[in-house]
Amino acid sequence: MRGFALAAALVGAAFLPGERLGVAVPVVAALMLAAAAAGLRISLLRLTLGLLACALAAQAALLDADWVVSLDLTRLRSVELIAEAGAFARAA
Repeated sequence: MRGFALAAALVGAAFLPGERLGVAVPVVAALMLAAAAAGLRISLLRLTLGLLACALAAQAALLDADWVVSLDLTRLRSVELIAEAGAFARAA
């Protein structure tokens, strides 16, 4: 429990101040949730609220969308190459 809290504090102190919000926010939120979960009993309500909290924290990673754009461009290029290969196969 203390290990997760210490890890959340160190990651938050290292990556959050003065930087763009991104993947560090959901990582810190997950570490804080892991630290808090060790002392709680699991119930359906706590599990649901924990998942909602993680989903809200993940919005920071989606708003910092450089990685989303690069993933989409990579996928677009691979589909383009497959289409070109199919056109060459028909021509031959």
